Amino acid sequence: MKHSIVFLLLITVFFANSKPIEETSIFKKRYQTLKNKYQTVVPLQEGEMDWTYYIGPRDILEITVMELTEFERKGLGDELLFPVNDNGDVNLPLVGLVQAKGKTASELMMDLTNKFKKYVTVPQVSVVVNKYRSKLVHVLGKVFQNGSIPLRHEKTTLFEVIAEAGGFSSKLPTLEGVALNQPDMRHVYVIRDGKKYVVNLYDSLIDRTRDDPFYMEPGDKVFVPEPVETVSVLGGVKKAGSFELKTNFTLMQALALAGSFVEDSRRDLVKIIRKGEKEPLQVNAVRIFEGRDSDVLLKPGDIVYVAEW
Repeated sequence: MKHSIVFLLLITVFFANSKPIEETSIFKKRYQTLKNKYQTVVPLQEGEMDWTYYIGPRDILEITVMELTEFERKGLGDELLFPVNDNGDVNLPLVGLVQAKGKTASELMMDLTNKFKKYVTVPQVSVVVNKYRSKLVHVLGKVFQNGSIPLRHEKTTLFEVIAEAGGFSSKLPTLEGVALNQPDMRHVYVIRDGKKYVVNLYDSLIDRTRDDPFYMEPGDKVFVPEPVETVSVLGGVKKAGSFELKTNFTLMQALALAGSFVEDSRRDLVKIIRKGEKEPLQVNAVRIFEGRDSDVLLKPGDIVYVAEW
């Protein structure tokens, strides 16, 4: 028993003093030369996080004024909600139309405090944005929830918008629970004022030295596509489908992603059908496994077909 306690103490001390494993830069090295042939990746903006939110038309405000019957709630959870009209005004009991557009909740609270002094000696006013509707961006593509996403502060990032949309989705289509078409996190498109920006969210997430968020603006359109460059693996494999073409992506890697061969597959007869080539390239995967032949680099649009007996 004593030996067990001593062993546990030694293990605890070892892990307490050990340094965290440094994040590998293999992804950074692998994709640093990956370039989009049709778009230019723009430099991202820099700046401090700003949680300020300026009220705008169509926002819904929750406003209460203590000691006034006009603002009494009928029951628990019965919020007093007031919409901001298209002119930026909010219509309140006793004081009428009050300009809310362009003000923070705190600034509007101070204005209302002064206005309600006619009715209460020391007004206790509360202003909360209940629904954010004045500043929207629209998200489509490989996210869980396509649709409009509200900007909740003045420097909302693209990453926050993707998170609000439920994150990246690869749930459809699938085969035996394995996603066939992954989202292309390296080429997230943002359309703004007729211009297209391409943002690489994947590399910025795995490279902790990068901190250059892409800030959203009202009216932005976000599209998360499937990978532009893919290869397909068909025939005698366990999980046929399309897979993203990574840098230096080889035949053996593609076959591994496809779950390797099924029992009756022809490992000696693997065909690579390539655009522009009249005849498919025939490969003997057994010789590659045994080290007698070199692995084959795949190209965009390649179709790998594994014959079966």
